[in-house]
Amino acid sequence: MIESTSGLDPTKSTNMSDPFIPLASDFYVSPQITAKDIAQATELGVTLIISNRPDDEEPDQPQNAALEIAALAAGIKFERIPVDRRGVTKHHIEHFKKVMAEQEGPVLAFCRSGTRSTMLRAFVKASEGEAISDIVRQANSAGYDLYTIVPGLEAVAPEKRKRRR
Repeated sequence: MIESTSGLDPTKSTNMSDPFIPLASDFYVSPQITAKDIAQATELGVTLIISNRPDDEEPDQPQNAALEIAALAAGIKFERIPVDRRGVTKHHIEHFKKVMAEQEGPVLAFCRSGTRSTMLRAFVKASEGEAISDIVRQANSAGYDLYTIVPGLEAVAPEKRKRRR
């Protein structure tokens, strides 16, 4: 399972124009990738790519099957956990947890902008008991605003981690 960190790697940029944005030392998010981006992922030591984007969301996006073939050819596992406009569900959270429990090494998760991937990881981290303020701060440092989903994060957090109202 990926360990959370209290901050980002200071040697990595968190500029939203960078292709891979670190949320932790071993977890990156990204806007839509292409097969060409997979070479850069291997340079970072990525061992798993998670697609949080459904196929055919936009007409010009690469199909997940083509990205999976490229990833596997580069020695990187590929997992599909598509999150559509309805948002993150319990099924997404459980699937992500299962995949991460079996994972060793850095992960790259992508969607259209990186937001859904960031949100899904946030829900998983909250459900595992990580402090919601830390989760939100980490995402915010990477350029992702999760303040609107704080009530949802609180809803999945173990009882002892929920904020007192």
